[in-house]
Amino acid sequence: MENKEEVKKEGKEKNEKEDYLLYKLETPVEFEGSTITEIDLRSLRGMNFDKLCNLLDTYVAMGGTESIYADMPMRFAKIVAGEAAGLPVEAIGKLGIRDAMRVRMRIYRFFYLSE
Repeated sequence: MENKEEVKKEGKEKNEKEDYLLYKLETPVEFEGSTITEIDLRSLRGMNFDKLCNLLDTYVAMGGTESIYADMPMRFAKIVAGEAAGLPVEAIGKLGIRDAMRVRMRIYRFFYLSE
């Protein structure tokens, strides 16, 4: 029985590691006494249209335009990443530029490409 449980656990861990919406940061970020090592965007799958509209309103309030197009603005990606990961936008803003671009592309992939 332990073998089946170990196989299930290994399979679950493998699936989590392969999910493109679970991103392990290249450079961990320190924010308010905590170390952030990954950005978990998997909650995007459960968001609805109303939540997306709220995120767009937040984006506009932060100085963005209401036009969201295929080349997703970084500020909008930052807001979406913060909401999806359950982290403050300020924490997402601390990401290194390579990590920021990679997180942005994962959000882009979620919105515009098939899973």
